[in-house]
Amino acid sequence: MLIEEKHTRQAQHEFEAMLKVQPKDLTVLYMLGLLEIQMEETKSAERRLTAFLDLLADNPKEDRDPTSALLLLSQIAEDRKDNTAALKWLDRVEAPDAYVGVQIRRAEIYAKEGNLSGARKLLANLTLTDPAQQVQVIAAEAQILRDANRAQEAMAIWPRASSASLTIRICCTTTRWTPKRSISSTFVKPRCARSLKLPQKSASV
Repeated sequence: MLIEEKHTRQAQHEFEAMLKVQPKDLTVLYMLGLLEIQMEETKSAERRLTAFLDLLADNPKEDRDPTSALLLLSQIAEDRKDNTAALKWLDRVEAPDAYVGVQIRRAEIYAKEGNLSGARKLLANLTLTDPAQQVQVIAAEAQILRDANRAQEAMAIWPRASSASLTIRICCTTTRWTPKRSISSTFVKPRCARSLKLPQKSASV
């Protein structure tokens, strides 16, 4: 069931108890890391997720995708303004379906560091055949420009989306222009989800 935020501390204790019994349980490590991100205990979450990845590396027969853990670790590093570490975690993502989202995140980090031209070049050099991905990249570039206070340039690139034969809704006002920020569906921002699937509490609790 979905555990309300007020119950997350008890859920954390339950996961920690499980981990004492089975310290190499990949599912428990990963779920505990997610829970601690939700609780904003990012240092502990980083340890859990890193341990999760180390165990996966030691057990190549494990059929688990490390992508989500890598993306979460990248976001944790970025949130503490360690962009070098954030990029290193992104470098380890190999899942094809995460490729576009990873490149967008990389471009956003470049832009935050002041390398706007590098960010735009990275996005421009992507070879994409999926119209939806093309629009996703255009939206990301436009947002990067908008964040850099270059709104006119951001607006100017939107006509490129017509070549993808898709309709894009753009909300414009005299003071704020807000296209939806596009991020790969495989990417999870640490503080987006406020509830997780956790063990059910016993009736006595």
